[in-house]
Amino acid sequence: SFEQGWGRITLDDALYFSGDDRALVVLNDVRNGAEGIEPPAKTPALETGETHTFTLAGVTAQEPLEITLAWSDPAALPMSDPNLVNDLDLVVVAPDGTRYRGNVNFSGGETRPAGAAPPDDRNNVETVRLSTPLPGDYEIVVEGRNVPGNGEESPFSSARQGYALIATGSFLLFEAPHLDLLSSRLTGGCDGDPFLDPGEIVTFETEVSNLGRQEAHSIEARLFVAEGSEVSPQSVTIEPSSQRLDALAGGGRETLAWRLELSGESPPCDAELRLGLTLSAEGLAPQTSSLPLRTTFDTDVPIVHFSFEEGLDFTTAQLGVGGGKRTPARRL
Repeated sequence: SFEQGWGRITLDDALYFSGDDRALVVLNDVRNGAEGIEPPAKTPALETGETHTFTLAGVTAQEPLEITLAWSDPAALPMSDPNLVNDLDLVVVAPDGTRYRGNVNFSGGETRPAGAAPPDDRNNVETVRLSTPLPGDYEIVVEGRNVPGNGEESPFSSARQGYALIATGSFLLFEAPHLDLLSSRLTGGCDGDPFLDPGEIVTFETEVSNLGRQEAHSIEARLFVAEGSEVSPQSVTIEPSSQRLDALAGGGRETLAWRLELSGESPPCDAELRLGLTLSAEGLAPQTSSLPLRTTFDTDVPIVHFSFEEGLDFTTAQLGVGGGKRTPARRL
């Protein structure tokens, strides 16, 4: 609707999985009427005139920043206009001091600076969205501008308003260096098709990132055929076997290219090629990401295809052996 709401939920934007550049942070989740701190809440519920302040650290410009405040408002009297009973306000302060208000000055798909504009006093969901946020630490403020309640005191006081406050975007989630695999993709090949034939060489790219705020040093990445792979290491050539980086700044990312070749006997039908990428750095324990691929036979043509398993956050790629007519690989 162009009149209300913020559109349908896109779970891939809201949920964080290993390898994603976009994450979700729950800043607070407090029940209505809470007089004390009840974990996982970080504060009691709000009364009129009270404010709760949170710091969202390590925001990067790699993803849009969205901060949303929502609360369950007590029932208003019939025909009330406006019918909002408890009015909370969301204020976001950028690293340079620019102030933004929830639902205020929203234009062109993002929130503009609030200036002297009044706060929203009609809705119980408020959002600030910045398409290209200024990197740094943000101050998030929830204000209890007017929380009179509707007179109900049971099972809890309606004059103590709970709320949920979340943020989605790209964050430096750790103070210390933290290496993670962001994505991988297959490119190249002598004939330009999406298959890897025996003797053909392709480039396998892995993008790694430092999700920590501190610089990582003496980084080593190693790509290998992992234990449990149904395609033997003798059938796959990976060059180089390892790569080094002197340093990677906090929030930085780097793409590493590997030479990949399928050789030897064709793998069996429905076999899994399981690759592993181990990342290590000075002072950090090694972290290994799994990149499983699976083989399938086309029923009409003797070509073997590899495709990333369903649900993994990697670019789809197909690798094949054999010859004859090229037909699309089936997605598992």
